[in-house]
Amino acid sequence: MNSEALIKEIENKFSQCSDFAQRIVLSAAGQKITVLYIINLCDKKYITESILKPLSYERNTEFSEATLLGIFASLPLVKCSDSNAAAEKILTGNAVIIGESNNQSFCFAADARSEDGRSISEPESESVVRGPRQGFVENAMLNVTMLRKIIK
Repeated sequence: MNSEALIKEIENKFSQCSDFAQRIVLSAAGQKITVLYIINLCDKKYITESILKPLSYERNTEFSEATLLGIFASLPLVKCSDSNAAAEKILTGNAVIIGESNNQSFCFAADARSEDGRSISEPESESVVRGPRQGFVENAMLNVTMLRKIIK
């Protein structure tokens, strides 16, 4: 499967997700690398500093699997086999990096989980006999993220 079809499949899976993000880096030769993630699950600063900046610094090289593994030698990258594996990684707070070289697509996931905000703790005013012992916080997007983690 080519990278465009893979990206389209993932976009379709997240079409109803308002915080799904896609960032594109173009090489000097016009080769496209796409980074997909969910804004509230990932650390945007980490993605910018550790993924997008290194890609933009290497714009004059041809991107391939080996090149990406070299650029991100300090990041633990996990290869994704298909769109379902990539979507699962995105839902767990990973940024998925997709590209194509010599008509072969490649897809890697890099851990970019965010740990921002007030920690979610057990509510002191309510006791729970069965189920998760987590309480909502003031930040609505953090609450949505918490629910996604529970439902996953």
